[in-house]
Amino acid sequence: MWPIHGASTASSSPPSQTKETTQRSHVVYTITCKRGNCEVLPSSYFGMTTTKLSRRLPCHLTSGAPKSHLLEKHGIIITRKFLEENTELVDICADVRRLPILEALYIKDINPKLNVQAYDLQALPSMKRTAKRGPTRRDTKQGRAEVINQSASPTHMRGRKFALSSASRCT
Repeated sequence: MWPIHGASTASSSPPSQTKETTQRSHVVYTITCKRGNCEVLPSSYFGMTTTKLSRRLPCHLTSGAPKSHLLEKHGIIITRKFLEENTELVDICADVRRLPILEALYIKDINPKLNVQAYDLQALPSMKRTAKRGPTRRDTKQGRAEVINQSASPTHMRGRKFALSSASRCT
């Protein structure tokens, strides 16, 4: 995994998980679960950070996909030891603007199981997801009329303050 997409790096050999590695900033990293069924078909998560990796990893202890995966699939609580043993530095990019793009490219190329986007990807606009749903009230002519009528009703206006300019005041 070291390096992909030709990013400039300090060394050309893969880094081991050492104190020096966790003190790096502006990196793309991966956390891989190898427990239970994940040993055969690993579940991985790609992330990026502009802070030191040693500061970013503890954030996964409180929330996020790796924590949820371990709790739901394996019934265990994520620990710092697990994170340190299963985190690998993937790439380094000093340019803050390119770092999220680099992370998005890794996610797109590798398609890790744990990277599920709740919102559209901002780094790659071409990756915007489209909602697969049926027509809503706003999609029909009658529904649009209802929405317009509801927004103009006095109950929706209650509590709102309107400032009228002198040109628009009724005399």
